[in-house]
Amino acid sequence: MLRERHRESAHTVGGRDERSLLFVDRTAFTDRQYEALETAHEMGYFASPKGATAEEVATELGISVATFLEHLSVAQTKLLDQILSS
Repeated sequence: MLRERHRESAHTVGGRDERSLLFVDRTAFTDRQYEALETAHEMGYFASPKGATAEEVATELGISVATFLEHLSVAQTKLLDQILSS
């Protein structure tokens, strides 16, 4: 698999503890899932306070709010599975 987690090594890379490195396998996402996640992030959807609503992001993507939220939910689950799995 393309992703790797470095939790047990104490080596440093570029002055940083190697354990802080995380690689995400982007091939786990469909193009639309990744686009929804990336666009939401770029538009400030995850900021507090929000820089964009789900409706605004969906409009930017040219899809319904329901479709945006479905793509986003699946993408977030895949991302968190990769980050939090051991």
